[in-house]
Amino acid sequence: MKLWKYSGIYLMATGIVQILVGVIAERKTIAKIWEQGVFNTVNWDYQSHFLFWFLTAGFFWVILGHISHRKIQALNRPMPKVFGWYLLAFAVIASILQPISGAWLFYPQALIILLAKHNASIED
Repeated sequence: MKLWKYSGIYLMATGIVQILVGVIAERKTIAKIWEQGVFNTVNWDYQSHFLFWFLTAGFFWVILGHISHRKIQALNRPMPKVFGWYLLAFAVIASILQPISGAWLFYPQALIILLAKHNASIED
């Protein structure tokens, strides 16, 4: 089974999980933002600020995963190894700074890309 074919999907799934965790864990903050009228409510309130950037990061993981998936499908090739190195670097730094987090989800994703046969195609 060529796991690299699903690299983009794994990244999208990671982003979706992050968004769901943020929405569920911070539902009171979301309610507070909604009650305040949404517009210009994040400001310097720590919880609102945290939630905004947490959800934004999840959204960008989904975008990056979608772009990756489209590239993999269009070229029938794994993501470039440099992408795997970037994910691995992110995973190492994030898991050192915050060991109890979802950063560990990026290790297998990075390894799947790094260990893929980069001269392979989906049809092989």
